[in-house]
Amino acid sequence: MTAVPDAVAAGATVTGMTAAKNPVTQPILGVLEIAHMLDVKDRTVHQWLRRELLPHADYGVINGSRCWSRPVILKWAGETGRLTSKALRDEYEQTYKVKALPVRRGGRLPVDDPPLSAVKGKGPAKRKPAAKKAPAKKVSARKKANAKVKATA
Repeated sequence: MTAVPDAVAAGATVTGMTAAKNPVTQPILGVLEIAHMLDVKDRTVHQWLRRELLPHADYGVINGSRCWSRPVILKWAGETGRLTSKALRDEYEQTYKVKALPVRRGGRLPVDDPPLSAVKGKGPAKRKPAAKKAPAKKVSARKKANAKVKATA
């Protein structure tokens, strides 16, 4: 986990924390701990923060860092398909009695339905190759003007 509970006990600056949340009984996660827990880079967690994909920080800001409780991040990760390890998926399913979403690959949730092109008789029509045309001759503007003069004469 992190040394944040020790920092809180030592009188660290805490904003946004409610009295109902006891930092000693619930593990507190920062950006690095979330990255380690979900097996992603810390840069990815910062992108989730910037895009406002992560839930609101439960503990607000502790020593200049946003902090979440582990159950909140576990629930969010299970609902958005970001639980990569079997142990976390099992913990989520036991805690919330709900099956976790499939793991995301490349930012998208996997789809159970096959693509239309894989279904027989469906999907985009195959195009026939276009007939090759002879390249058009390039005619300069001067030759076009001379051809008009000859045609009118």
